Amino acid sequence: MNRADRRFALGTLLLTAVVPTTLAALRPFGEPRSALGIAAGWGAALLMMVPSYLLVSRALARPGSTGFLQGVMGGMLLRLLVTVAATLGFGLLVSEPPLKAFVLAYFLGYGLLTFVELRVVTRASRPEARA
Repeated sequence: MNRADRRFALGTLLLTAVVPTTLAALRPFGEPRSALGIAAGWGAALLMMVPSYLLVSRALARPGSTGFLQGVMGGMLLRLLVTVAATLGFGLLVSEPPLKAFVLAYFLGYGLLTFVELRVVTRASRPEARA
């Protein structure tokens, strides 16, 4: 595991420990079973962002722009598919789903984990970071 992967893992673990716990304690919408929505939303965000990070970081390591473009486009397609599947799946498979809690946790995970991904990837791609 390289330094960038360790930074991404550390940021992901830290956010996973803080954000869902805080949301569960605050219960921002007061929905029944909001903890289920928060856990499912954050879990879906993790299922989307970890493979996306791996695709993008590995694409940056490959020479040539074609590999980079394939990695970035693959990551975008993965994000779209997971977003649609997770939202529809949770809404249709869970009886009386706490959708507000799910959507809040999912998009907080999406945004915060994307921030971590971009920080790590852009930092690793700078020439002074490689030395």
